[in-house]
Formats: sequence, C-alpha cells, structure tokens
Amino acid sequence: MKETQKLLTVAIPTYNMEPYLPRCLDSLIQNPETAKLIEVLVVNDGSNDRSLSIAQDYASRTSCISVVDKPNGGWGSAVNLAIKQAKGKYFKILDADDDFDPQAFTLFVGQLKTATADIVATSTADVYDDQPTKITQYPPELCGRVHDLNDYLRETGYQGGIPMACMSVKTALLQRNHFEVCERYYADIDYLLNVLFYAQTVAFSRAVVYRYYHGREGQSTNAMGYARHIDDYLRLDIRLATSYEAHKYTTTDEIKRTYLKNSVASIQFAYQLLMSPSFNISIADAEKKLREFDAKLKATSKYIYKAVGKVRRRGIPFILIWRLFRINLFSFR
Repeated sequence: MKETQKLLTVAIPTYNMEPYLPRCLDSLIQNPETAKLIEVLVVNDGSNDRSLSIAQDYASRTSCISVVDKPNGGWGSAVNLAIKQAKGKYFKILDADDDFDPQAFTLFVGQLKTATADIVATSTADVYDDQPTKITQYPPELCGRVHDLNDYLRETGYQGGIPMACMSVKTALLQRNHFEVCERYYADIDYLLNVLFYAQTVAFSRAVVYRYYHGREGQSTNAMGYARHIDDYLRLDIRLATSYEAHKYTTTDEIKRTYLKNSVASIQFAYQLLMSPSFNISIADAEKKLREFDAKLKATSKYIYKAVGKVRRRGIPFILIWRLFRINLFSFR
C-alpha cells in the first residue's frame, strides 16, 4: 500500500542546541494525531554537545522524527540537505532554539489538508525574557483565501516577502527548482527573498504557530553576531545581487521591486557595518573588506550598485560620498 504523503516537513537545523532542542521537539509531538501527519527532520550540523544524542533519543521513540547527521557546514547547508530529503506536501523551517505553539500547530496542520497556495504564511509570537510576548497576527480579512502573490506585494507597498518564521512552501516547488540557500549564516534572508522568484500564490493563517525566542547569547542578529559573521553577511549580499541578475528578465515587476527594496536594504547595512565604528570595532581590516565588497558588488550588479549609492541616512548619501571621496562620515560621529 502506498504511504500517505505527510502534510508538512519541519526541518530543524541543529548546532550545539542541547539546552533548547527538547523544548523544540516536544512542541511538535504533543498531539499524536498531528504527529502522524508531519515529518520532522533534525539535521545535526556537526554539534559537539549532546544535540545529536537527544535527537536520536526522540527519533527512537517518535516515528515522525528522523535525524540526519552531517559535518559542520553552516545553517544553510542543513536547510539545503533537508529540502532535498523532504517528503511533506509543505516545507517549513524551525530553528532548534525556537518552538511551535502546540495548539496553533495542530490547527495549522489541519489547514494544510486543503491548502493549495505555493506559500502558506502563519502568524508568529516573539518571546522575551524581560518583557511580554508580542503576537503578530495576520488580519482576518487577509485569511481564508488564496492571493496572487503579485497582487499581495503590490497592495502592501512592496514591503517584503513572507518572514521565514511565517513561511511554509510547497516542497515540490523547492525541489523542482533545485532551490538552495547560501550555506552559512543569514541564509534565512536568502530563503525568504529568493522563494519569491518561484511562487505565484500565497495564503495566510491567523494560527500563531512559530514562537521566536529573543535574547539567547550567541544569536547572529545582534551587533557582536554581525561582527563575528561579517564574511558570511557579505557573501549573502553578493549572492542577493547575483540572484537578481539571474532573474531580472524572467520575473514580474512586483517581485523585482520587492526583491530590490529588500536586497538594497540588506546591502546598505553591510556598508554601515563596515563603516560605523560602533559596529566594526570588532571587524579586522574593515576598510579593506569595505573596498573589496564595493568592487565585487559593482562587478556583480551595476544596477544594485547604483541603487545602493542612492541610499541616504539623515538625508546624506553616505555610501556615494565614500565612493567618490573616500570620506567615511561615520568616523566623525
């Protein structure tokens, strides 16, 4: 008898997440009926703590959980491997130090039975140690129907794609297009923007599924994290420019405008990181990296290079001034 396709693959990239992984996995398997409908892929990315043994213990007791052990290659490499192996109707990423609300997750998986959109976006909760949880829910009028992705982006002012924590994507869409992200840090930006080139429809749910925990020491999105992983961030931005050049003639105006708006914002932040003493104090050879990054961006995409030069802070085109005169206005602050 042919095995019934799972409704959802939950990919959990894992590197040294021993304190958090049990909470993460427990949140997925509290409802036995829901657990029958999902596939959980824990991709252990060369952890040197007990993450692998914890994942294997859960897998030995819970049939929906599988473990893939690989040498360390970065968050994105774990996601890429999970995409290739996924068997669910939809594919969703869950970081091992976050979790899903069990009740909302059950509701969401039930909704996937009849889902047809390329992307299904669920609502989220931001959890803090020192302040109340912040719920971000899609409005009722947006939910319950399938939207043309171009219409949605146009109506929302090209603000951006669907945040990774919200996004579930048809697995077939990812696999058919051999979708991959950059292998190390900040691949979530790569993921959420480049999916736009392949998707045509999106649906929204008020189910508050993803719980994102803030404040963990070592997270890559704080100031010290950016400094530690600056090379990964610069590689990401060159990849964004490369991807724009590859798709600019085949995508829609709405996708292109959204992609440009968000990629330019990401790239200008790279300049800010390298130019601002408050950021680059921990970045060795920041000026050298800045010059090399600027030259590589120009060689990769002249359009994005010019667009970044128009970015202003407090009315001043700080990147353009540095390019023309090698004057770093951040050094005078």
